[in-house]
Amino acid sequence: MSMNNKVREYIVKITGLAYDVNSKTNHDVFVDFAGHVDSITVRVDLGGWNKDKDEDYKWSAYFDKPEEWSDGEGTPDQFEKTARDVIHYLKELLET
Repeated sequence: MSMNNKVREYIVKITGLAYDVNSKTNHDVFVDFAGHVDSITVRVDLGGWNKDKDEDYKWSAYFDKPEEWSDGEGTPDQFEKTARDVIHYLKELLET
C-alpha cells in the first residue's frame, strides 16, 4: 500500500473517531485537514471547548514535508506511529 493510501486511511479513521468522541462524550475534538498543503491537525479539549484555555492535546503533520511534522521526527514510520497513537487516544476518550 502506498503512503498516500495509508495517509488517507488514517485521516478517515481519525475523522470518524473525532465525530464519535464529539457526539458521545463531553469532550470536543477538532480535525483540520488542509489538502492544499497536505496537512492534518487534531486538537482535543477535554470536558469541552473553552475560550479561556488552550487545547489539552494537539498533533499536526505535513504529509509531504516530514521535516515539518510536529513530532520533529520526520519519517513516514514516525508519522504512522504517531497517527496510530492519535487513534488510540481518541478510542480511549470514547471509553471515559
